[in-house]
Amino acid sequence: MPVSGGASVGEFPFETYEKLQAGFQYCNEMLETDSLSLLFLKARDPKMVRFGCSYESSWGPVAPPVICTKAEKNLVIEVDQTPILEYLKTYLGEGFADHIFFARPKFSFIARLKDQGEEKSLIRVPFALNSERQGVDFWPPEDMQGQKIQLVQLSRNDLLCGAENAARSLKESLKGYHPEIIFRFDCTVRSTILHIQGK
Repeated sequence: MPVSGGASVGEFPFETYEKLQAGFQYCNEMLETDSLSLLFLKARDPKMVRFGCSYESSWGPVAPPVICTKAEKNLVIEVDQTPILEYLKTYLGEGFADHIFFARPKFSFIARLKDQGEEKSLIRVPFALNSERQGVDFWPPEDMQGQKIQLVQLSRNDLLCGAENAARSLKESLKGYHPEIIFRFDCTVRSTILHIQGK
């Protein structure tokens, strides 16, 4: 059964969504593209299928939210009229690049979105330092001008707490029904933070 989540469905980071949306998925020993892996859930009687879902990020805020006041598409140069590199030095110190980019990120950014009364976190990943433009490239490749983002810490305890809250919320959404199958989608940074390889 092909199950995938986060950036694992394509190439990351990338300048466009095209390769991410290609949807590379493993099904046993075969790699498929653009497969609709949930079609097998289609039942003859729709009443026989019930769904519940849950989502949590639970990253702990490090600083107040800021507005991207100068950005060129996904390259952010200033936040709240402050050069973003100075901003990062203020909160993370001179060696901020060691804690925010690539292999073992300890900090990232999120944007918040209200969805049917619930607040969701949208990941805004700083993935490259642009020394020439004195800015930071963010992923997904969206226009960051005017976006409100917040610096957050990626901690083991927060991740585990978020997973527990997601499981509890999922159980409540099923309203007493016992699921026969559960899909779990993880961010690709999970194993980095937990220092384990999971399946």
